[in-house]
Amino acid sequence: MGLTSEAGAAYRESIDIAATRLGPGHPQYGILLRNYARFLRQTGHKTEAKALEAESRQAMQQSARDRGLGMTVDVSAFRPK
Repeated sequence: MGLTSEAGAAYRESIDIAATRLGPGHPQYGILLRNYARFLRQTGHKTEAKALEAESRQAMQQSARDRGLGMTVDVSAFRPK
C-alpha cells in the first residue's frame, strides 16, 4: 500500500517498547524481532533481516531455557518411597 516507512517505524517502536517493558528474554520480544525480520526481507533489506533473524532465534532459545521448555522430568522421583 506504499506505507513501508510507516510500518517499519511502527515495528521499531514496538520492539523498543517490548525490550523495555518485557525484556529481551520474553518470548514476545523474539516474535516481534522475527516478524520485523520477515518485513525487512520482503522489502529488500536482506542483510538487516538476516541479523534480526539470528537475534530472534537467540531470544527465543534463551526464553525457552529460562522457562524450562524442552526439559524432561523423571516421574519416578515423584513416587512415594
